[in-house]
Amino acid sequence: MEIAGGRAAVGQTIAAGTPIRTDGTSRATVTLSDGGELRIDTDTVATLVDARTIHLERGGVYLDSGASTPGSFTVRTASGTVRDIGTRFEVRAGLLRQGSGGQGDRDLRVPLSIKVRDGAIQLERAGRIDRAPQGTELVARADGTV
Repeated sequence: MEIAGGRAAVGQTIAAGTPIRTDGTSRATVTLSDGGELRIDTDTVATLVDARTIHLERGGVYLDSGASTPGSFTVRTASGTVRDIGTRFEVRAGLLRQGSGGQGDRDLRVPLSIKVRDGAIQLERAGRIDRAPQGTELVARADGTV
């Protein structure tokens, strides 16, 4: 993982405003100050805004909010803002989904995909709030449908 143009070291503190980038072979785990955990997938570009907010430009992050206060971690994307509600969830921005191979099938670019493992999340965008409970996936498409 690269932060601020250099390689990150184990145990290194990441300051607010720090850009984070992983390549096609690297992943990273960041321990949050309240004990939660943020996992950063391959090919991800993000910026740590503050101790409770990450801006995800591209790629994927997985949050285990642990014992933190519900709603205390936020993932901002170009397609909306995702807030945890005491949960574990994955957010992917700029996802390319491949078709199942049927006739007329084609790849589909999905601006935002959120998979909720435990608890719930809410997606805030364009004056509306959509919620997703555990065991579901919320997909926000470019045309505004969810």
